[in-house]
Amino acid sequence: MVRQMNDQLTDPGLPTDEDPVLDQLLASLEHFAPAPGFEDRVMRNVVTPAPRWLQRVQDRGRSMLQHGRGWWFLGGLTGASAISASAIAALLVLNAAAVGETVDGLLTGVGLPLWRGVLGIAAGTAREVTSVINSVSVSASVILAVGASVAFVLVFNTWAIYRLMQPVQAERVEFNASR
Repeated sequence: MVRQMNDQLTDPGLPTDEDPVLDQLLASLEHFAPAPGFEDRVMRNVVTPAPRWLQRVQDRGRSMLQHGRGWWFLGGLTGASAISASAIAALLVLNAAAVGETVDGLLTGVGLPLWRGVLGIAAGTAREVTSVINSVSVSASVILAVGASVAFVLVFNTWAIYRLMQPVQAERVEFNASR
């Protein structure tokens, strides 16, 4: 059989892109696949290196901390933030009248009308809800049933959200385990 295959493989009459003997042999091979979870175990061990620029930044940060220069860097950052906060505070204190007028203008020009509008909407909604409740005559048992169903839905939704936030628990499957 091997001689026959060699003869057919070296036959110049066969086109180079088709080889029926090779196709038959490949089709007769046993199909196999890796065990379940093999990909996950392999990919868990794959290490992707950080970009070169990030490695340089990390190396410089480590060298600063190892050689005691990190305290100077942190002190400089703290000093810069303290200086900028002091400058802003001094600017606000020196221009307190202008800042007060600006805040007052914003509150009276924008905040007060906005607050009045929100209160008007809330009052109108409360009047409508009160009129609907007064127009419907409902027995105490119906109100109790509606309240109980609302409480049940609240508890059920809380439980559903809790369950959805839990990490997925994988089942452990042991193959060829001896007991």
